[in-house]
Amino acid sequence: MKTKKKEKKKLSFATILLILFLTIVLLVTSTYAWFTANKTVTIDTINIKVASTSGLEISSNGIDWKNVLSNAEIINPENYNNHVNQFPPILKPVSSNGTVDANGRMNVYYGEVTSNPTTGDYIVSSIKQTDTRGQEGHYVAFDIFLKIEQESPIYLTTESNVIVMENEIDKGLQNSSRIAFVFQGDEALDATPVTVQNTRNMIDNKNVYIWEPNSNIHNTSAASQISLYGATINDKTSTDGVARGATTYYGLSREFSDVDMKSLMLGTNGTVGTYISTMESSANGVKLLTTSQDFRTYQEIFTIRRGITKIRVYLWIEGQDIDNENSVSGSGISYNIHLSKVPSETGN
Repeated sequence: MKTKKKEKKKLSFATILLILFLTIVLLVTSTYAWFTANKTVTIDTINIKVASTSGLEISSNGIDWKNVLSNAEIINPENYNNHVNQFPPILKPVSSNGTVDANGRMNVYYGEVTSNPTTGDYIVSSIKQTDTRGQEGHYVAFDIFLKIEQESPIYLTTESNVIVMENEIDKGLQNSSRIAFVFQGDEALDATPVTVQNTRNMIDNKNVYIWEPNSNIHNTSAASQISLYGATINDKTSTDGVARGATTYYGLSREFSDVDMKSLMLGTNGTVGTYISTMESSANGVKLLTTSQDFRTYQEIFTIRRGITKIRVYLWIEGQDIDNENSVSGSGISYNIHLSKVPSETGN
């Protein structure tokens, strides 16, 4: 699959420990924002490639270690009987503040919208979702296992992005996308497959890393959301007519019924701490990395300890994001995640 970016020269075998390339193409098929009519997003093609070099190995099951994983190995890994890898054919916008439950699963909520019969304003109710093996659910989730001989920080390279597909009309869906890395645990290099597959020793530490790409750019039609919710962003009148600048958003944090939609978006009327929370929270162990469109330096995202680490990856369309609104229908996007041990392409 091609992207809009020109392909950069290959990273040095001696300096790179990990390149994780993940591409998921999403095609939106209906015409409404999640707040107003349960918009759906159809996955047209799933193409996943996981590759590693120079000392780091990858596995879809904690048993078969290699440098490259295929689509099939990730979607339905062999000899991993209790996996809960979720790849639904239909995605619906959901929301999360990044916290995890007792099973190490990220708390994800689906919003259902109705109208206040008196005022006509939109009101929202949320339903907690459960990761389900197979094609159920509204978001993508899967496990990967990483094996490394020495503790190392891991960086998102400048090849990492969420972009509109080539030859697709850019409607801004990529600006409401999120990626989370939820650490499940790590074990010694000689741990048994059963131990590795069932590791959960990091859940109490709540190691969750959420990446928000394209945080500085908003599609032009998001102006209606900005106006509706009174959101404030920087430099709304850029020369190309695109609203730019990061804006704070709040992820849903619990189930609730009939809460005013505007208060959820803006965090007003006592909703913060009750129904929603900010994404980055030291108390909850959630760390947020925001990158601008076409960021130009490698971004450190987490550290992997010596041994075998199990990480659960989540991909979703964030319903609380102002860019997740009606006009994004009909566009396709690609998720590209490249992880490296070194902090630059040259290894310096």
